[in-house]
Amino acid sequence: MPPQTISESFNGPLPKSPSIKLDPPRNKEGYRYLPKITTGSTREHDPPEAYIKMKPMGLAQLANDAIEHARRKNPRALSAVMPTLERTHLLKNEADGSERVDARTSRFDILWTLCDEHGAEENIAVLEMKSTHVIHEKDFLPAEATTQAEFNSKVAHAYTIERGDNEPSTCLEENATKLARQADKYAARCRHVVLFDWTAMFLFEFRRVHNPLYASDKAARGFFFTESSPRPDYLNICRLLLAFVAEPLKEALRAI
Repeated sequence: MPPQTISESFNGPLPKSPSIKLDPPRNKEGYRYLPKITTGSTREHDPPEAYIKMKPMGLAQLANDAIEHARRKNPRALSAVMPTLERTHLLKNEADGSERVDARTSRFDILWTLCDEHGAEENIAVLEMKSTHVIHEKDFLPAEATTQAEFNSKVAHAYTIERGDNEPSTCLEENATKLARQADKYAARCRHVVLFDWTAMFLFEFRRVHNPLYASDKAARGFFFTESSPRPDYLNICRLLLAFVAEPLKEALRAI
């Protein structure tokens, strides 16, 4: 297989060649259960009761605009070959994807920041790599809303769901509840959080609002994505991730 350019990486799914080995899940039906959160700082954070679904066409347009801008600005950069760090990488657990550790707060894998001319940094987005096969759409769907009215209804419903002691009130289920608690922990320093397990990803944008029209002060937006089936909007994981980082970057640049 010839080396892939940066431009080409945005035109197709992530590689599934022999050089990328995915550790099979240890549970049936392709589902790897996350352990229950019993200790640590993550337990101090509650997931959103519900979330408003991001619009995929808007994300697709953001990605297209960012690629075209880069092509006009520096076409040679997009024609560069993608870097190859390792010939083979077995993605078996979260530690295999770790890029950075911040002992002062919480560990994350990749952090995008914007640095101004004075050296001040602003966090743009965080990507957290999880064990393979832990992100599943069915765990997120019960909490998904497409309108403000539906969001308020799901928030109210979250408080009627019977759960165990000290378990948060949310319409999220199974792994999604645990993943969202960790995402909320990162939201204290960065509103845009990506959860990624190589086969699927979930995007969170956290907004703290004080508006009586919203039933919760966590007016989160979210979007589940997988490359397991073709899409009419040509979105893939690389384009979606680019769009997710480009949106807060544009907001930050306008504020400078």
